[in-house]
Amino acid sequence: MAEAASGRAASGLITGWKQIARHFAKDERTVKRWAQSKRLPVRRTPGQGRSAVFAYVSDLNSWLTQHAAGNADTETRLTELPADGGAGSGKRWPSQAVSDLYLDGAFLWQKRTKESLARAIETFQRAGSLDPNYAPTFAGLATTYDLLVEVGGVPPEEGYELARTAANRAIMLDPGLAQAHSVLADVMFFGAHQIDEGLAKFAQAAALDLRNAQARQWYAAALLFAGRYREAQVEIDKARMLAPESRSILATKGLILLGARDLTSAETLLSRLASDEPGYRLPCFFLSFVHLAQGRHADYLARLEKWFELAGDRRGDGIVAAGKRGLAMAGPQGMTGAMIEEAARQTNGEPSDPYFRYFLAHLDALAGRWHDAVQGLGALKTRHAFYYVVDPAFAEARQNPSLRERIAMTGLPVVP
Repeated sequence: MAEAASGRAASGLITGWKQIARHFAKDERTVKRWAQSKRLPVRRTPGQGRSAVFAYVSDLNSWLTQHAAGNADTETRLTELPADGGAGSGKRWPSQAVSDLYLDGAFLWQKRTKESLARAIETFQRAGSLDPNYAPTFAGLATTYDLLVEVGGVPPEEGYELARTAANRAIMLDPGLAQAHSVLADVMFFGAHQIDEGLAKFAQAAALDLRNAQARQWYAAALLFAGRYREAQVEIDKARMLAPESRSILATKGLILLGARDLTSAETLLSRLASDEPGYRLPCFFLSFVHLAQGRHADYLARLEKWFELAGDRRGDGIVAAGKRGLAMAGPQGMTGAMIEEAARQTNGEPSDPYFRYFLAHLDALAGRWHDAVQGLGALKTRHAFYYVVDPAFAEARQNPSLRERIAMTGLPVVP
């Protein structure tokens, strides 16, 4: 029975007055009184009598947050909740020191650079050492490790495992923490290529907390790379409503518009973002896709040039310069050939930057070197391989049955 109850709590569902009371560390009489007089969000199963009740962890925690401050009759100041890792313990108010560290870490991971992410990890680890039972700290740590993989700051197999461990710790402390569930979904979908399982986990994360922008944004990205463009647009618009200041959400929306073949809207949004955030490199990378799809090769090269510049990658100077010469002399084919030759000269061994590794596969696809292009995708164990879904350089591969089959063998979703 204890194992069954634990499993239900981990899924975000609590059944029976006893378990609901345990969630608050109170007796059954108290929570029944709250249900009658304070609208505690407890539900009843139709047709099974008045004793058959259940509740969702996210609903209970939201109610608690609203009632705990300034309402002594609830008898549930958040600081009084159990710190033993039980359901809901992550909703305690932390100490001021832990709160400050948590907020600093959250600010740092939002910047999404190797340096800021490394500092975020240190900050969250300090918060966790001060209070090992505050769940959001470990959810933030999980998010940071996951993003560190994306920027090439840690090998995928190491970073994803660290992210998974931290997310599971957060969920043990607070089963309804959507941010932690979204990290597990991200590792499933992009790391393990468990496409269906990852999408289901993303949906669960989004449902656990309708106000969590990260869960919405990451679910939208997964839907995009699964080829479900309309659903992706719905989710990213919800994320924008929750966090309109997020430049990352805007970049994801631009990529979704590209996937949906709305090139004009994608260009407008990404160009505005690149102008408003001149130090943010991602819009330039995505705009290079847009301009390539539009057949604007000079603009394609200009965006790549800026992308390399913002990354501090001097290899790009020679590659783009070669592309400009090739374009002037022999058009798009000359551009591609010259860039591939220069990239081969500039690259010694296997690049550690996953964006640059994807860029090499992109060039191979642009030249129709499909064996190398698909092999490059398969060697990438990060979300970057999924860019092929929207990359115009891979347009032929997305339509060719034999190439689609070879892509499927890498574990990537096959979309038209």
